[in-house]
Amino acid sequence: MKILFVQSYLGRHEPLVMPLGISYLATMVAEHEVKLIDLNICESPYEDLSNTIKDFRPDIVCISLRNIDSQQRKELFYYYKEFPKVLNIIRKTIPDTIIIAGGAGFSMFARKIMERHTEIDFGVYLEGEEVLPDLINNLSEPWKVHNLYYRKNGQVLFSRFGNLPDFKSLPIPRKDILDIERYRKYEGAIGIQTKRGCPYKCVYCNYPMLNGMKIRMREPYHVVDEIEELVKEYGVNDFMFADGVFSSPVEHVMSICEEIKRRNIKVNWAAWCDVKDISEKFLDAVTTAGCKYIVISPDAFNDSALEGLAKGFTGKDVKRAYNLLKNRPGVRFGFGFLINPPGETITGFFKALLFYTKAIIELKLKGKGGGGLNWIRIEPDTGIYKTALKEGIITDDTDLLPEDEKELKKLFYTNPALKFLDPIASLYMNLLRFRKIVAPRKRLQ
Repeated sequence: MKILFVQSYLGRHEPLVMPLGISYLATMVAEHEVKLIDLNICESPYEDLSNTIKDFRPDIVCISLRNIDSQQRKELFYYYKEFPKVLNIIRKTIPDTIIIAGGAGFSMFARKIMERHTEIDFGVYLEGEEVLPDLINNLSEPWKVHNLYYRKNGQVLFSRFGNLPDFKSLPIPRKDILDIERYRKYEGAIGIQTKRGCPYKCVYCNYPMLNGMKIRMREPYHVVDEIEELVKEYGVNDFMFADGVFSSPVEHVMSICEEIKRRNIKVNWAAWCDVKDISEKFLDAVTTAGCKYIVISPDAFNDSALEGLAKGFTGKDVKRAYNLLKNRPGVRFGFGFLINPPGETITGFFKALLFYTKAIIELKLKGKGGGGLNWIRIEPDTGIYKTALKEGIITDDTDLLPEDEKELKKLFYTNPALKFLDPIASLYMNLLRFRKIVAPRKRLQ
């Protein structure tokens, strides 16, 4: 069969991100003829999509919906609004092709998207490395395939829940279908996963739903095999570890770093790390293995707000991690704070702004990095969704995948007790942006 993979268009220029998930899927169906088009690297995305379909004539089109929106209340953009346009072009250009949708954004709203967009024949829920090849072998009997949405007699049905893939047993994702040169122009655009799954319970995050709470780790040597392949086969020396949290378990990170050093591979890389894992020993290990940029997500400074966010650490831990990173030579870092989260107090609000202001000015003067501020986007399968329901910010009928950006703007959480402080926070952010102090838009993963 001919299979065309499509990375859905975001609708505006964004820093490019290599479609790592598609690379894994393409590896699992290597016996078929496979082609990839990432609409975000195209000069004329919709025209290029139509021409690619006409030239390739795929039997199956797999479209990945990775991101729903920018999640930035002050710079809101609705990527999802481009998704129907992509589906329409596929269906009109080649009416008899089979359309399979998937991706993190799709899985968040799988049934709703299937019901809303009848062009889609099948929907892969969660990770698809086992689902996709199984579906290709059972197109006439899709109910046999786990974690799959399908249609029958005009209804959208779900097959059954199944286990997520054994991540460590998956092969290194293929890169030959990618235009590596286009992605390497963007810092951190080329990603490597060392693990899937997140045991943390941050109230705003749906990673535990998307990848499970059990950590599934690759063997360190296998991770470094992929790094070595990037260096030797593609000339790529700069990449990002695309794990939700790279730093945990620390022992796994240490083993990967030791393997990089043992093979004497010269690379520069970035990673998302947990505040609790930042220590002198940890920084010694990662910096000597090529780490040049670390992102942490303390999200709050006040202990009651950190507890409300279920972060699992205190304001003292935030200070400690900040000071260690600030004083570590050769490493830049970024961090994010959330405005008026659950558990925040008036005193905590101003303490957080004071700490944030001093930090970003100090980091900018030292050329060490920066920070970002935002409100929490309310998403399904998260603790903040339950909190927002309880506090009356949303109702059971609230559409978390609205038709337009006007309704999308209403889906950001603000602690009801501190809503009166929102204008101050908004004015503060406008000032930082005007002075070009606040960090640019967070790169999409």
